Amino acid sequence: MCGIGWASGIEVASRVVSLVWIAHCLRDQLSREAWREIQRSLGAHRRMLVRHPSLASSANNHRVAELGALVLLGEVGPDAFIQVLERQMHPDGSGVEAAPAYLGVCLEWALLVRMWSGSRPDLEDWIRRAGGFLAATVDGSVTLAMGDDDGDALFADRLGHAALARSALGVGDALWDAMLGCSGIGELPRRAAHFADGGLVVHRGSDYTVWHLMGPLGLPPLAAHGHADAHSVSLVVDGWTVLTDLGTGQYLGRPDLRTYMRSAGAHNGLVVDGVDPSPQRTPFQWAPAGEEWDERHVQLEGGSSEGVYLGWNGVRHHRRVRVSSHELVIEDSVTGGRHLLVFPLHFAAGLSLQRHSDGGWRLRLPTGRVVRVNVDDTFETQRLGPGDDRCRRAPGYGQVSTGPTLWSEGALESAHRRVTRINWSPDSAALD
Repeated sequence: MCGIGWASGIEVASRVVSLVWIAHCLRDQLSREAWREIQRSLGAHRRMLVRHPSLASSANNHRVAELGALVLLGEVGPDAFIQVLERQMHPDGSGVEAAPAYLGVCLEWALLVRMWSGSRPDLEDWIRRAGGFLAATVDGSVTLAMGDDDGDALFADRLGHAALARSALGVGDALWDAMLGCSGIGELPRRAAHFADGGLVVHRGSDYTVWHLMGPLGLPPLAAHGHADAHSVSLVVDGWTVLTDLGTGQYLGRPDLRTYMRSAGAHNGLVVDGVDPSPQRTPFQWAPAGEEWDERHVQLEGGSSEGVYLGWNGVRHHRRVRVSSHELVIEDSVTGGRHLLVFPLHFAAGLSLQRHSDGGWRLRLPTGRVVRVNVDDTFETQRLGPGDDRCRRAPGYGQVSTGPTLWSEGALESAHRRVTRINWSPDSAALD
């Protein structure tokens, strides 16, 4: 049990599933010697998982995987698995790591344990809550970029949040779909939602989704998979991403990319004095967060959400998001001493942002819909070009592309206000 294949408990756990499934599918075709080899290998995997459990900051989704594998091997019962599983979720269903992708990994294991050991009320309740949260993070084929997402999954053909949520909510069976090569069935509920513990607000309409982040940096003390995304706003129209956070990039090998993708500048919120609200100590560690939220109010029926973020030293950032049938309005008010402020607006890769005669910008979606962007701000707003590192996007783990970014920068003397309007009404002006 040495070498790279035994370096990580979560990889060992995933290999257990492969071996068990192979043995099950080929049970009538395997020779006696092949059965003995599989049994010997599973025994080595069991010993590894028992002797070297993930501890400290890895005792989260990694430990869920390890215990899930030990349930399959008959080493532990579902109680031990569910005890650790519960620690991965806030009461409202959002993940404690502030990274929905890792809640999705835990949900895969929960579905597998349910299939293996049978249904029980506490496991069903966890699955239902996780499925409800993941359903809120998707709009068609678009998934909210929130926190880290390294593309890791129990199954090689990654299920994705939508398929997992369908299985968890009983409108599809994502687990069997993956194993048998079928596609997911059923439709997810499309509704506005507020997850107060995780800080996610979801505004929905027939042709749009707006996500507003007002939650913690991540799971203390490291917040390893969290991003500096306070007050970040993402927008999907007609099933196409308009405003987006920039993604994950990759964990190791490109420290400049890792640092930027986690930073406040890579999210549609606020940057103060060119630094993050909490310093990045390592690729998986933030300094203890001094963040604090105040006066958070959400009215889903009225399409509004607002809050005051106090994580910046001496700076108070109040943001109000209002959504009507075809317009998103972001109102910012910042107070404090003398500081340099930046308001980034990152648009999806592949979109072309053009200046308009009214002083705003226009872009056209692949559906033909024209989106108008107008910023009422005394700060100078510039459109960054493809050669600027701030325009990098990570559509998938290890992938890098570029997209348009609006960058508003100026000096805060004592107070500053700005209003951003994004309109996608059917009668929007043409791109002239």
